[in-house]
Amino acid sequence: MVGCALVTILAGCAGAQLGVLRTPGTVGAGAPANPGSVVIFTVQARNTSAQKVTLRRVTLLGVPGLAAPTLVHFAVLPGLDTLENEHGWPPPPGGGPGPNSTWPLAALGGYVVPPHQVVSIVVGVEGSRPGTDYVMGGLVASYSAGGSATSSVLAMVNLVCVAGEGRDARDQCANRRAQALVDRAEAYVHRTFY
Repeated sequence: MVGCALVTILAGCAGAQLGVLRTPGTVGAGAPANPGSVVIFTVQARNTSAQKVTLRRVTLLGVPGLAAPTLVHFAVLPGLDTLENEHGWPPPPGGGPGPNSTWPLAALGGYVVPPHQVVSIVVGVEGSRPGTDYVMGGLVASYSAGGSATSSVLAMVNLVCVAGEGRDARDQCANRRAQALVDRAEAYVHRTFY
């Protein structure tokens, strides 16, 4: 398994997305990976309304002109806990009182977010082409609130650096090209959704 390196990425301005679900200050991550391995990221969403929100599904928000990872898993992690740069699905043990305890993941479809509460949406993504950097701009969350079906963009730029022939994914995730991709994705997210 490839080791993890964190690249801090700022990709949000509080309160700028449409809808009642908002990302409360977004910080993304960069993660090295082997081809086809699942990398886990968390996108937090705050219900800014006085009514409950029922989650339906999420889809990946790609960035035009950049390779997007494939969304292969998603679930809810109640509360403010986050999982970043983990590999494999389900997430590895360690999410409870003991070192072998599991994370209390819940199904996303039908999950109810109470008024003014934050929920962590945990996603597993993968990239299959060796030597490719994959970028996600965030998620589009579909939900119902007050009897109406709607969606919100949850901006969160994340980068998956897939190891390739002669390329170490850890170095790949920390180089200038990776930062340029992040900057481009961040500019797209701000220009389009803020």
